[in-house]
Amino acid sequence: MNSELSRYAFSDAYTVAELQAEYQSRDAKGRIQLLQEFYEADRFPPMEIAVLAVKDEGIEVRRWIARNGKYLDYRKAGFVHERSDTAEQLMQMADEFSDKSRSLPILNLADWLKNDPESLVRAALRENPSVFTMWANGERWKEFFKEAGHIERLGLVRNPAVRTTLIEKIFDFEDQELGIDCEQRTELACAFLTNTQAISRQEKNLDDMQFIEAEAFFKKLWTSASKWPKDSGIPYLIYRYVPYSGNAMKEGYESCDDPHIRRVILEYSKPTQFAKYDPRLGLNDPDGYCRNIAYSKVGRLTSQEFDLVLKGDDMDALEGLAMNRWFDVQALPGLHTSSPLNPEEISEWLIENGYARWDLSQRERTTLFCLNKIAVRCRELCEIAVAADFVNYSGAEQAEENAKRTMREIKEDFKKTRTPKDPKDLFESAGREGDFLPNKLDFIGKTLLRSEVDIENISAELRRTEAFSLFTLATMILIGFVLIIFRWLG
Repeated sequence: MNSELSRYAFSDAYTVAELQAEYQSRDAKGRIQLLQEFYEADRFPPMEIAVLAVKDEGIEVRRWIARNGKYLDYRKAGFVHERSDTAEQLMQMADEFSDKSRSLPILNLADWLKNDPESLVRAALRENPSVFTMWANGERWKEFFKEAGHIERLGLVRNPAVRTTLIEKIFDFEDQELGIDCEQRTELACAFLTNTQAISRQEKNLDDMQFIEAEAFFKKLWTSASKWPKDSGIPYLIYRYVPYSGNAMKEGYESCDDPHIRRVILEYSKPTQFAKYDPRLGLNDPDGYCRNIAYSKVGRLTSQEFDLVLKGDDMDALEGLAMNRWFDVQALPGLHTSSPLNPEEISEWLIENGYARWDLSQRERTTLFCLNKIAVRCRELCEIAVAADFVNYSGAEQAEENAKRTMREIKEDFKKTRTPKDPKDLFESAGREGDFLPNKLDFIGKTLLRSEVDIENISAELRRTEAFSLFTLATMILIGFVLIIFRWLG
Protein backbone atom coordinates (compact mmCIF):
# COMPACT_ATOMS: atom_id res chain seq x y z
CA MET A 1 0.00 0.00 0.00
CA ASN A 2 1.31 3.45 -0.96
CA SER A 3 1.87 5.56 2.16
CA GLU A 4 2.49 8.82 0.26
CA LEU A 5 0.02 11.27 -1.26
CA SER A 6 0.31 11.82 -4.98
CA ARG A 7 0.84 15.25 -6.45
CA TYR A 8 -2.77 15.36 -7.57
CA ALA A 9 -4.36 13.95 -4.45
CA PHE A 10 -6.13 17.28 -3.96
CA SER A 11 -7.28 19.61 -6.69
CA ASP A 12 -6.53 23.31 -6.63
CA ALA A 13 -6.21 26.06 -9.24
CA TYR A 14 -2.52 25.35 -9.78
CA THR A 15 -2.70 21.54 -10.21
CA VAL A 16 -5.85 21.79 -12.36
CA ALA A 17 -4.13 24.30 -14.67
CA GLU A 18 -1.09 22.02 -14.80
CA LEU A 19 -3.21 18.99 -15.72
CA GLN A 20 -5.14 20.96 -18.33
CA ALA A 21 -1.87 21.97 -19.98
CA GLU A 22 -0.63 18.38 -19.82
CA TYR A 23 -3.88 17.09 -21.33
CA GLN A 24 -3.82 19.60 -24.19
CA SER A 25 -0.21 18.75 -25.04
CA ARG A 26 -0.94 15.06 -25.60
CA ASP A 27 -2.41 13.19 -28.52
CA ALA A 28 -5.50 10.97 -28.18
CA LYS A 29 -3.52 7.98 -26.94
CA GLY A 30 -1.67 10.10 -24.40
CA ARG A 31 -4.89 11.68 -23.14
CA ILE A 32 -6.41 8.27 -22.59
CA GLN A 33 -3.27 7.22 -20.71
CA LEU A 34 -3.54 10.30 -18.47
CA LEU A 35 -7.15 9.46 -17.60
CA GLN A 36 -6.24 5.83 -17.07
CA GLU A 37 -3.56 6.74 -14.55
CA PHE A 38 -6.17 8.39 -12.36
CA TYR A 39 -8.61 5.47 -12.51
CA GLU A 40 -5.93 2.82 -11.98
CA ALA A 41 -4.88 4.61 -8.79
CA ASP A 42 -8.51 4.29 -7.64
CA ARG A 43 -8.93 8.04 -7.97
CA PHE A 44 -10.89 10.27 -10.32
CA PRO A 45 -9.62 13.09 -12.47
CA PRO A 46 -10.63 16.63 -11.50
CA MET A 47 -13.88 17.62 -13.08
CA GLU A 48 -12.19 20.07 -15.49
CA ILE A 49 -10.08 17.22 -16.93
CA ALA A 50 -13.07 14.89 -17.20
CA VAL A 51 -14.98 17.66 -19.02
CA LEU A 52 -12.11 18.03 -21.49
CA ALA A 53 -12.35 14.29 -22.20
CA VAL A 54 -16.11 14.34 -22.57
CA LYS A 55 -15.88 17.30 -25.00
CA ASP A 56 -12.74 16.05 -26.80
CA GLU A 57 -12.80 16.37 -30.58
CA GLY A 58 -11.38 12.87 -30.89
CA ILE A 59 -14.08 10.22 -30.80
CA GLU A 60 -11.64 7.64 -29.42
CA VAL A 61 -11.14 9.73 -26.24
CA ARG A 62 -14.87 10.26 -25.74
CA ARG A 63 -15.54 6.58 -26.41
CA TRP A 64 -12.89 5.56 -23.89
CA ILE A 65 -14.19 7.67 -21.04
CA ALA A 66 -17.76 6.66 -21.90
CA ARG A 67 -16.83 2.99 -21.57
CA ASN A 68 -14.30 3.20 -18.72
CA GLY A 69 -15.03 6.39 -16.81
CA LYS A 70 -16.05 5.94 -13.17
CA TYR A 71 -18.32 8.14 -11.09
CA LEU A 72 -19.03 10.61 -13.87
CA ASP A 73 -21.70 12.29 -11.76
CA TYR A 74 -19.81 15.13 -10.08
CA ARG A 75 -22.89 16.31 -8.19
CA LYS A 76 -22.15 13.83 -5.41
CA ALA A 77 -20.46 15.16 -2.27
CA GLY A 78 -18.01 12.25 -2.34
CA PHE A 79 -16.10 14.05 -5.08
CA VAL A 80 -15.07 17.06 -3.01
CA HIS A 81 -11.39 16.31 -3.62
CA GLU A 82 -11.91 15.98 -7.35
CA ARG A 83 -13.77 19.30 -7.70
CA SER A 84 -11.80 22.51 -8.04
CA ASP A 85 -13.00 26.05 -7.36
CA THR A 86 -14.82 26.18 -10.70
CA ALA A 87 -16.75 23.03 -9.91
CA GLU A 88 -17.56 24.33 -6.45
CA GLN A 89 -18.96 27.52 -7.95
CA LEU A 90 -21.17 25.42 -10.19
CA MET A 91 -22.35 23.50 -7.15
CA GLN A 92 -23.27 26.74 -5.44
CA MET A 93 -25.20 27.83 -8.52
CA ALA A 94 -27.02 24.50 -8.48
CA ASP A 95 -27.97 25.10 -4.85
CA GLU A 96 -29.28 28.57 -5.67
CA PHE A 97 -31.52 27.08 -8.35
CA SER A 98 -32.51 24.10 -6.19
CA ASP A 99 -36.19 24.84 -6.75
CA LYS A 100 -35.75 23.69 -10.32
CA SER A 101 -36.60 20.10 -11.16
CA ARG A 102 -33.10 19.02 -12.17
CA SER A 103 -29.51 19.94 -11.42
CA LEU A 104 -27.28 21.66 -13.88
CA PRO A 105 -26.39 18.99 -16.50
CA ILE A 106 -22.71 19.96 -16.53
CA LEU A 107 -22.27 18.30 -13.14
CA ASN A 108 -23.32 14.90 -14.43
CA LEU A 109 -21.00 14.14 -17.32
CA ALA A 110 -22.92 10.95 -18.13
CA ASP A 111 -25.73 13.20 -19.33
CA TRP A 112 -23.33 14.82 -21.78
CA LEU A 113 -22.23 11.44 -23.11
CA LYS A 114 -25.82 10.21 -23.44
CA ASN A 115 -26.35 13.02 -25.94
CA ASP A 116 -23.03 12.62 -27.76
CA PRO A 117 -23.45 13.08 -31.53
CA GLU A 118 -21.74 9.71 -32.19
CA SER A 119 -23.81 6.56 -31.60
CA LEU A 120 -20.60 4.62 -30.89
CA VAL A 121 -19.93 6.83 -27.86
CA ARG A 122 -23.52 6.53 -26.65
CA ALA A 123 -23.31 2.73 -27.01
CA ALA A 124 -19.99 2.60 -25.13
CA LEU A 125 -21.56 4.55 -22.25
CA ARG A 126 -24.30 1.94 -21.93
CA GLU A 127 -21.68 -0.77 -21.63
CA ASN A 128 -20.17 1.04 -18.63
CA PRO A 129 -21.22 -0.75 -15.38
CA SER A 130 -20.31 2.34 -13.36
CA VAL A 131 -23.03 4.34 -15.13
CA PHE A 132 -25.65 1.70 -15.89
CA THR A 133 -25.25 -0.30 -12.71
CA MET A 134 -26.57 -3.55 -11.31
CA TRP A 135 -28.18 -1.55 -8.50
CA ALA A 136 -30.87 -0.32 -10.88
CA ASN A 137 -33.87 -2.65 -10.73
CA GLY A 138 -35.31 -4.63 -13.62
CA GLU A 139 -37.91 -2.02 -14.53
CA ARG A 140 -35.24 0.67 -14.67
CA TRP A 141 -33.21 -1.46 -17.07
CA LYS A 142 -36.25 -1.80 -19.32
CA GLU A 143 -36.40 2.00 -19.39
CA PHE A 144 -32.70 2.11 -20.29
CA PHE A 145 -33.46 -0.27 -23.13
CA LYS A 146 -36.51 1.51 -24.49
CA GLU A 147 -34.91 4.96 -24.54
CA ALA A 148 -31.90 3.67 -26.53
CA GLY A 149 -31.37 3.07 -30.22
CA HIS A 150 -30.41 -0.37 -31.55
CA ILE A 151 -26.63 0.18 -31.53
CA GLU A 152 -26.89 1.57 -27.99
CA ARG A 153 -28.89 -1.50 -26.96
CA LEU A 154 -26.09 -3.68 -28.33
CA GLY A 155 -23.80 -1.89 -25.88
CA LEU A 156 -26.33 -2.24 -23.06
CA VAL A 157 -26.54 -6.07 -23.29
CA ARG A 158 -22.74 -6.22 -23.22
CA ASN A 159 -22.72 -4.41 -19.88
CA PRO A 160 -21.33 -6.76 -17.17
CA ALA A 161 -24.02 -5.45 -14.79
CA VAL A 162 -26.97 -6.02 -17.14
CA ARG A 163 -30.07 -7.25 -15.30
CA THR A 164 -31.25 -10.79 -15.98
CA THR A 165 -34.90 -9.72 -16.29
CA LEU A 166 -34.05 -7.73 -19.44
CA ILE A 167 -32.00 -10.59 -20.92
CA GLU A 168 -34.78 -13.09 -20.24
CA LYS A 169 -37.21 -10.94 -22.24
CA ILE A 170 -34.77 -10.68 -25.13
CA PHE A 171 -34.29 -14.45 -25.25
CA ASP A 172 -38.02 -15.16 -24.98
CA PHE A 173 -38.80 -15.23 -28.68
CA GLU A 174 -42.53 -14.96 -28.05
CA ASP A 175 -42.27 -11.89 -25.78
CA GLN A 176 -43.36 -8.68 -27.53
CA GLU A 177 -42.99 -6.15 -24.71
CA LEU A 178 -39.65 -4.81 -25.94
CA GLY A 179 -40.98 -4.03 -29.42
CA ILE A 180 -38.07 -5.53 -31.39
CA ASP A 181 -38.13 -7.55 -34.60
CA CYS A 182 -36.54 -10.96 -35.16
CA GLU A 183 -33.30 -9.60 -36.62
CA GLN A 184 -32.78 -7.16 -33.76
CA ARG A 185 -33.62 -9.82 -31.16
CA THR A 186 -31.12 -12.20 -32.73
CA GLU A 187 -28.35 -9.59 -32.72
CA LEU A 188 -29.07 -8.67 -29.12
CA ALA A 189 -29.07 -12.33 -28.02
CA CYS A 190 -25.77 -12.98 -29.80
CA ALA A 191 -24.28 -9.83 -28.25
CA PHE A 192 -25.21 -10.96 -24.74
CA LEU A 193 -23.70 -14.40 -25.26
CA THR A 194 -20.34 -12.69 -25.78
CA ASN A 195 -20.79 -11.01 -22.38
CA THR A 196 -18.72 -13.54 -20.47
CA GLN A 197 -18.47 -11.29 -17.40
CA ALA A 198 -22.25 -11.23 -16.94
CA ILE A 199 -22.56 -14.99 -17.45
CA SER A 200 -19.68 -15.66 -15.04
CA ARG A 201 -21.26 -13.33 -12.48
CA GLN A 202 -24.44 -15.38 -12.55
CA GLU A 203 -22.42 -18.57 -12.11
CA LYS A 204 -20.73 -17.02 -9.05
CA ASN A 205 -24.16 -16.01 -7.73
CA LEU A 206 -24.93 -19.71 -7.40
CA ASP A 207 -22.62 -19.68 -4.37
CA ASP A 208 -24.39 -16.91 -2.47
CA MET A 209 -27.80 -15.62 -1.54
CA GLN A 210 -28.71 -14.93 -5.17
CA PHE A 211 -28.49 -18.57 -6.21
CA ILE A 212 -32.26 -18.88 -6.76
CA GLU A 213 -32.29 -16.00 -9.25
CA ALA A 214 -29.18 -17.29 -11.02
CA GLU A 215 -30.52 -20.85 -11.23
CA ALA A 216 -33.83 -19.62 -12.64
CA PHE A 217 -32.03 -17.41 -15.16
CA PHE A 218 -30.02 -20.25 -16.69
CA LYS A 219 -33.07 -22.47 -16.80
CA LYS A 220 -35.13 -19.81 -18.59
CA LEU A 221 -32.48 -19.33 -21.24
CA TRP A 222 -32.32 -23.08 -21.90
CA THR A 223 -36.10 -23.33 -21.96
CA SER A 224 -36.34 -20.45 -24.42
CA ALA A 225 -34.00 -22.14 -26.93
CA SER A 226 -36.75 -24.35 -28.38
CA LYS A 227 -38.87 -21.28 -29.23
CA TRP A 228 -36.32 -19.83 -31.64
CA PRO A 229 -36.21 -20.58 -35.39
CA LYS A 230 -33.57 -23.20 -36.11
CA ASP A 231 -31.86 -21.06 -38.73
CA SER A 232 -31.33 -18.25 -36.20
CA GLY A 233 -28.44 -20.15 -34.63
CA ILE A 234 -29.58 -19.14 -31.14
CA PRO A 235 -30.50 -22.67 -29.94
CA TYR A 236 -27.00 -23.85 -30.87
CA LEU A 237 -25.39 -20.89 -29.07
CA ILE A 238 -27.47 -21.35 -25.91
CA TYR A 239 -26.74 -25.06 -25.65
CA ARG A 240 -23.08 -24.47 -26.42
CA TYR A 241 -22.26 -21.48 -24.20
CA VAL A 242 -24.90 -21.14 -21.46
CA PRO A 243 -24.63 -23.43 -18.39
CA TYR A 244 -27.79 -25.39 -17.65
CA SER A 245 -29.48 -25.98 -14.33
CA GLY A 246 -31.81 -28.62 -12.92
CA ASN A 247 -33.14 -31.02 -15.54
CA ALA A 248 -32.87 -28.46 -18.37
CA MET A 249 -30.47 -30.71 -20.33
CA LYS A 250 -32.88 -33.65 -20.26
CA GLU A 251 -35.85 -31.49 -21.24
CA GLY A 252 -33.93 -29.72 -23.99
CA TYR A 253 -32.53 -32.95 -25.39
CA GLU A 254 -35.78 -34.87 -25.39
CA SER A 255 -37.74 -32.01 -26.98
CA CYS A 256 -35.19 -31.47 -29.77
CA ASP A 257 -35.91 -33.08 -33.15
CA ASP A 258 -32.73 -31.77 -34.79
CA PRO A 259 -29.85 -34.27 -34.47
CA HIS A 260 -27.28 -31.51 -35.05
CA ILE A 261 -28.54 -29.61 -32.00
CA ARG A 262 -28.68 -32.81 -29.94
CA ARG A 263 -25.04 -33.37 -30.82
CA VAL A 264 -24.20 -29.92 -29.47
CA ILE A 265 -26.06 -30.66 -26.22
CA LEU A 266 -24.14 -33.90 -25.73
CA GLU A 267 -20.76 -32.54 -26.84
CA TYR A 268 -20.56 -29.09 -25.31
CA SER A 269 -23.26 -28.40 -22.70
CA LYS A 270 -21.99 -27.75 -19.19
CA PRO A 271 -23.96 -28.01 -15.96
CA THR A 272 -24.13 -25.59 -13.07
CA GLN A 273 -23.17 -26.96 -9.66
CA PHE A 274 -26.80 -27.90 -9.05
CA ALA A 275 -27.15 -29.94 -12.24
CA LYS A 276 -25.58 -33.09 -13.61
CA TYR A 277 -24.29 -33.90 -17.06
CA ASP A 278 -25.99 -37.06 -18.30
CA PRO A 279 -24.57 -38.49 -21.54
CA ARG A 280 -26.76 -41.59 -21.11
CA LEU A 281 -29.50 -39.57 -22.79
CA GLY A 282 -27.81 -40.28 -26.10
CA LEU A 283 -26.98 -43.98 -25.74
CA ASN A 284 -30.05 -44.97 -27.75
CA ASP A 285 -30.30 -41.92 -29.99
CA PRO A 286 -31.30 -42.74 -33.60
CA ASP A 287 -28.46 -40.53 -34.80
CA GLY A 288 -25.16 -42.41 -34.94
CA TYR A 289 -23.04 -39.35 -34.19
CA CYS A 290 -25.08 -38.68 -31.05
CA ARG A 291 -24.53 -42.26 -29.90
CA ASN A 292 -20.83 -41.89 -30.64
CA ILE A 293 -20.58 -38.79 -28.42
CA ALA A 294 -22.68 -40.37 -25.67
CA TYR A 295 -20.54 -43.50 -25.48
CA SER A 296 -17.34 -41.45 -25.56
CA LYS A 297 -18.49 -39.57 -22.44
CA VAL A 298 -20.57 -42.06 -20.46
CA GLY A 299 -19.12 -42.76 -17.02
CA ARG A 300 -20.78 -46.07 -16.22
CA LEU A 301 -22.27 -49.00 -18.09
CA THR A 302 -23.78 -52.20 -16.84
CA SER A 303 -21.97 -55.34 -17.89
CA GLN A 304 -25.01 -56.19 -20.01
CA GLU A 305 -24.84 -52.85 -21.84
CA PHE A 306 -21.13 -53.26 -22.48
CA ASP A 307 -21.66 -56.81 -23.71
CA LEU A 308 -24.34 -55.68 -26.17
CA VAL A 309 -22.06 -53.01 -27.63
CA LEU A 310 -19.10 -55.38 -27.77
CA LYS A 311 -21.00 -58.13 -29.55
CA GLY A 312 -23.27 -55.92 -31.64
CA ASP A 313 -22.75 -54.14 -34.94
CA ASP A 314 -23.20 -50.53 -33.78
CA MET A 315 -19.87 -49.14 -34.92
CA ASP A 316 -20.78 -45.61 -33.81
CA ALA A 317 -21.21 -46.80 -30.23
CA LEU A 318 -18.11 -49.00 -30.37
CA GLU A 319 -15.97 -46.25 -31.83
CA GLY A 320 -17.20 -43.77 -29.21
CA LEU A 321 -16.51 -46.16 -26.34
CA ALA A 322 -13.03 -46.73 -27.74
CA MET A 323 -12.29 -43.03 -27.12
CA ASN A 324 -13.67 -43.05 -23.56
CA ARG A 325 -10.76 -42.78 -21.17
CA TRP A 326 -12.58 -43.56 -17.95
CA PHE A 327 -15.76 -45.60 -17.89
CA ASP A 328 -16.80 -48.26 -15.43
CA VAL A 329 -18.61 -51.50 -16.12
CA GLN A 330 -20.69 -53.01 -13.36
CA ALA A 331 -23.10 -55.93 -13.18
CA LEU A 332 -26.72 -55.12 -12.34
CA PRO A 333 -27.53 -56.21 -8.77
CA GLY A 334 -29.79 -59.24 -8.52
CA LEU A 335 -28.99 -60.52 -12.02
CA HIS A 336 -26.98 -63.71 -12.34
CA THR A 337 -26.06 -63.34 -15.97
CA SER A 338 -22.48 -63.98 -17.00
CA SER A 339 -20.28 -60.90 -16.97
CA PRO A 340 -17.76 -60.15 -19.73
CA LEU A 341 -15.30 -59.21 -17.00
CA ASN A 342 -13.27 -61.71 -15.00
CA PRO A 343 -11.16 -60.25 -12.14
CA GLU A 344 -8.44 -62.86 -12.57
CA GLU A 345 -8.34 -62.31 -16.31
CA ILE A 346 -8.09 -58.56 -15.76
CA SER A 347 -5.16 -58.98 -13.34
CA GLU A 348 -3.31 -61.28 -15.74
CA TRP A 349 -3.81 -58.89 -18.65
CA LEU A 350 -2.57 -55.90 -16.61
CA ILE A 351 0.59 -57.82 -15.64
CA GLU A 352 1.24 -58.94 -19.22
CA ASN A 353 0.89 -55.41 -20.59
CA GLY A 354 2.95 -53.58 -17.98
CA TYR A 355 0.16 -51.85 -16.05
CA ALA A 356 0.70 -53.78 -12.81
CA ARG A 357 3.63 -51.56 -11.85
CA TRP A 358 1.15 -48.87 -10.74
CA ASP A 359 -1.55 -48.84 -8.08
CA LEU A 360 -4.74 -48.63 -10.14
CA SER A 361 -8.29 -48.13 -8.98
CA GLN A 362 -10.92 -50.68 -9.89
CA ARG A 363 -12.37 -48.25 -12.43
CA GLU A 364 -8.98 -47.75 -14.09
CA ARG A 365 -8.36 -51.49 -14.25
CA THR A 366 -11.79 -52.05 -15.78
CA THR A 367 -11.43 -49.29 -18.37
CA LEU A 368 -8.07 -50.52 -19.63
CA PHE A 369 -9.23 -54.12 -19.86
CA CYS A 370 -12.45 -53.14 -21.67
CA LEU A 371 -10.55 -50.97 -24.14
CA ASN A 372 -8.41 -53.97 -24.98
CA LYS A 373 -11.53 -56.10 -25.50
CA ILE A 374 -12.87 -53.41 -27.86
CA ALA A 375 -9.64 -53.43 -29.86
CA VAL A 376 -9.71 -57.25 -30.10
CA ARG A 377 -13.37 -57.21 -31.16
CA CYS A 378 -12.71 -54.59 -33.84
CA ARG A 379 -9.83 -56.64 -35.19
CA GLU A 380 -12.20 -59.63 -35.43
CA LEU A 381 -14.76 -57.51 -37.32
CA CYS A 382 -12.07 -56.37 -39.76
CA GLU A 383 -11.02 -59.96 -40.41
CA ILE A 384 -14.64 -61.00 -40.91
CA ALA A 385 -15.15 -58.13 -43.35
CA VAL A 386 -12.03 -59.05 -45.33
CA ALA A 387 -13.03 -62.72 -45.44
CA ALA A 388 -16.51 -61.79 -46.69
CA ASP A 389 -14.98 -59.41 -49.26
CA PHE A 390 -16.69 -56.36 -47.72
CA VAL A 391 -15.18 -53.20 -49.10
CA ASN A 392 -16.05 -50.86 -46.24
CA TYR A 393 -14.79 -51.87 -42.83
CA SER A 394 -13.13 -48.56 -42.00
CA GLY A 395 -15.38 -48.09 -38.96
CA ALA A 396 -13.96 -51.19 -37.29
CA GLU A 397 -10.42 -50.16 -38.18
CA GLN A 398 -10.99 -46.69 -36.77
CA ALA A 399 -12.49 -48.06 -33.55
CA GLU A 400 -9.53 -50.42 -33.11
CA GLU A 401 -7.07 -47.58 -33.62
CA ASN A 402 -9.04 -45.37 -31.21
CA ALA A 403 -8.94 -48.03 -28.50
CA LYS A 404 -5.20 -48.61 -28.92
CA ARG A 405 -4.47 -44.90 -28.99
CA THR A 406 -6.52 -44.32 -25.83
CA MET A 407 -4.63 -47.08 -24.02
CA ARG A 408 -1.31 -45.62 -25.15
CA GLU A 409 -2.31 -42.17 -23.93
CA ILE A 410 -3.36 -43.55 -20.55
CA LYS A 411 -0.11 -45.44 -20.23
CA GLU A 412 1.93 -42.35 -21.11
CA ASP A 413 0.02 -40.35 -18.50
CA PHE A 414 0.73 -43.04 -15.90
CA LYS A 415 4.44 -42.90 -16.71
CA LYS A 416 4.47 -39.17 -16.00
CA THR A 417 2.09 -38.98 -13.04
CA ARG A 418 1.98 -42.33 -11.22
CA THR A 419 4.72 -43.49 -8.90
CA PRO A 420 5.78 -47.11 -9.66
CA LYS A 421 5.17 -49.54 -6.82
CA ASP A 422 8.50 -51.34 -7.21
CA PRO A 423 11.54 -49.29 -6.07
CA LYS A 424 13.51 -50.88 -8.89
CA ASP A 425 11.09 -49.34 -11.43
CA LEU A 426 11.17 -46.03 -9.59
CA PHE A 427 14.97 -45.68 -9.99
CA GLU A 428 15.23 -47.21 -13.47
CA SER A 429 13.68 -46.28 -16.85
CA ALA A 430 10.06 -46.44 -15.63
CA GLY A 431 10.71 -43.69 -13.10
CA ARG A 432 12.61 -41.30 -15.36
CA GLU A 433 9.72 -39.87 -17.38
CA GLY A 434 7.81 -38.25 -14.55
CA ASP A 435 8.66 -35.76 -11.83
CA PHE A 436 9.22 -38.34 -9.12
CA LEU A 437 12.13 -36.65 -7.32
CA PRO A 438 10.08 -36.14 -4.10
CA ASN A 439 9.08 -39.83 -4.19
CA LYS A 440 12.68 -40.90 -4.70
CA LEU A 441 13.91 -38.69 -1.85
CA ASP A 442 11.13 -40.03 0.36
CA PHE A 443 12.13 -43.63 -0.43
CA ILE A 444 15.81 -42.90 0.18
CA GLY A 445 15.04 -41.17 3.49
CA LYS A 446 12.84 -44.01 4.72
CA THR A 447 15.46 -46.55 3.65
CA LEU A 448 18.15 -44.67 5.58
CA LEU A 449 15.96 -44.53 8.66
CA ARG A 450 15.25 -48.25 8.43
CA SER A 451 18.96 -48.90 7.93
CA GLU A 452 19.80 -46.82 11.02
CA VAL A 453 17.31 -48.82 13.09
CA ASP A 454 18.73 -52.09 11.73
CA ILE A 455 22.27 -50.98 12.55
CA GLU A 456 21.24 -50.05 16.10
CA ASN A 457 19.55 -53.44 16.54
CA ILE A 458 22.62 -55.29 15.30
CA SER A 459 24.88 -53.23 17.57
CA ALA A 460 22.67 -53.93 20.54
CA GLU A 461 22.70 -57.62 19.73
CA LEU A 462 26.48 -57.61 19.50
CA ARG A 463 26.74 -55.80 22.80
CA ARG A 464 24.45 -58.33 24.42
CA THR A 465 26.51 -61.18 22.93
CA GLU A 466 29.76 -59.65 24.14
CA ALA A 467 28.39 -59.13 27.65
CA PHE A 468 27.15 -62.71 27.74
CA SER A 469 30.59 -64.00 26.69
CA LEU A 470 32.36 -62.03 29.43
CA PHE A 471 29.86 -63.25 32.02
CA THR A 472 30.38 -66.85 30.91
CA LEU A 473 34.17 -66.48 31.10
CA ALA A 474 34.00 -64.95 34.57
CA THR A 475 31.67 -67.70 35.77
CA MET A 476 33.98 -70.42 34.44
CA ILE A 477 36.98 -68.78 36.13
CA LEU A 478 35.09 -68.58 39.40
CA ILE A 479 34.01 -72.23 39.19
CA GLY A 480 37.59 -73.29 38.39
CA PHE A 481 38.89 -71.28 41.31
CA VAL A 482 36.35 -72.94 43.67
CA LEU A 483 37.31 -76.40 42.41
CA ILE A 484 40.99 -75.66 43.01
CA ILE A 485 40.26 -74.56 46.57
CA PHE A 486 38.20 -77.71 47.29
CA ARG A 487 40.92 -79.85 45.85
CA TRP A 488 43.57 -78.09 47.91
CA LEU A 489 41.50 -78.49 51.08
CA GLY A 490 40.89 -82.14 50.33
